[in-house]
Amino acid sequence: MPAESRSQRTFWHALWEFATGDVALAAVLLALALCWVLLLLIPQAPPDPLGLGRWMIRAEARFGALTGPLRSLGLFTLLRSPFYRAILAMLAFLLLVRTVAWAERLWQGRRAGRGHGEWTRLDEGTLEEMARWLSRRGYRTRRVVKGHVLQADRWPWAELTALLANLAPLLLLLGLLVGEAAGWKVEGVVGEAGRTVSVPGDGVFTLVKTAAGWAADRPGVRVYPVGSGPELTVSAVDSAGNPLGLQQSASDSPSSILYFRLTEEERDAYFAIPDAGLIVRIAPRPETPFRPGMDLQVQVFRSPSGRLVWEGTASGEATTLAVEELDIHIAQGAYPLLLAVRDPGYWLKVLALALIGVAMLGWGFWPVRRLWLRVDQGQLVGAGDLPRVWRGKGGRAWQAVRAAAGAAAALASGSALYSLLRGGVLWRGSSLQIAFTVLAAVGIGMYLIFGGKERGRGQQADHHRSGRWDRLG
Repeated sequence: MPAESRSQRTFWHALWEFATGDVALAAVLLALALCWVLLLLIPQAPPDPLGLGRWMIRAEARFGALTGPLRSLGLFTLLRSPFYRAILAMLAFLLLVRTVAWAERLWQGRRAGRGHGEWTRLDEGTLEEMARWLSRRGYRTRRVVKGHVLQADRWPWAELTALLANLAPLLLLLGLLVGEAAGWKVEGVVGEAGRTVSVPGDGVFTLVKTAAGWAADRPGVRVYPVGSGPELTVSAVDSAGNPLGLQQSASDSPSSILYFRLTEEERDAYFAIPDAGLIVRIAPRPETPFRPGMDLQVQVFRSPSGRLVWEGTASGEATTLAVEELDIHIAQGAYPLLLAVRDPGYWLKVLALALIGVAMLGWGFWPVRRLWLRVDQGQLVGAGDLPRVWRGKGGRAWQAVRAAAGAAAALASGSALYSLLRGGVLWRGSSLQIAFTVLAAVGIGMYLIFGGKERGRGQQADHHRSGRWDRLG
């Protein structure tokens, strides 16, 4: 074989070894875990330029002198940074290669092996007793090498769950990519039946109130309730109790009652009382969280001079303020805030999250094993992935780590699926969900790096025939 061909073959073999190896995946998972920990500690800036200024004011109040360095490092926009996207791209590449490798291994599992690795002395019973013990625990057993060697494995279900443990996250990343490229979301939509919402670059849709909740008149658009905003009802009477006319603008006809819906972008409400020559401003107090029932700052100005004639606070659901010779009534309520989403990758995400939960439970509690048993000079010996009860405390400890990591991953995927179905997004700000995800990533990464050292060498030898298989199974 020419030297150049051997060099190319060596390069591709090394790349395959790297992509299917444990260290590469573990490093990516630990890097993602670090990013998710930062998300727990550092809030992310909104992409909307209109809300960015107000968000930065709150960030400066929280972080003080650290705001500048955190902003320079890009930690306020971590989810949209090239670094985070590069990690996801590397994860997608590794998962793709590992999916191909596990699909090949699932197919090759039909064949019997002769036994590989170091043969270990066992004091667990006779060969027939071990065969029955393994069969009762779901192992597939068969005789090989003219019946002298007993092969036991968990094919095909263990290999299938290991395949899905790589394929399902890949499908989730694909769903995220499709949704990011061809979808959109509009936050802070005021819940009002018949309201028309404009989507930049993608037309409009109209909100519809049904018995099941909120919907849109446009196919493919999903609407989710995400909270509520403060709604104000204001009126005014003179000293005799007669209602006074109120105006939001000079062109409006006077009305005895006005309604205002305050939003993060429009926090102030203004109206005039023409008969009294007054203009009223209502706004949240600066130190009050923006929500229904918050404390309101009320200022009354003389028109047209603009002189401040009264200032006070309105608290609670209903407040009456005495200003000069009239009473101003302010009642607080709530209106629904909605999230509108068009996500072409929605069902792909749903499928992927469901598969991740099942696959990670299988990975944690039903790992891939292939082992061989035979009698050598009257002594039972075994090779391969021997059950943990035969391998001592070290194997048991790492199997416990594996099971805990699999359970944490299943909980994280389940909570993400619930959030997606109920709220249209994978994460709705739950710290517990991020904590489960971080624990799963760290646990899997640590097991891939250290846990495999406690396993038998038979699987490594078996893997070597078609490239070094990963231990995610």
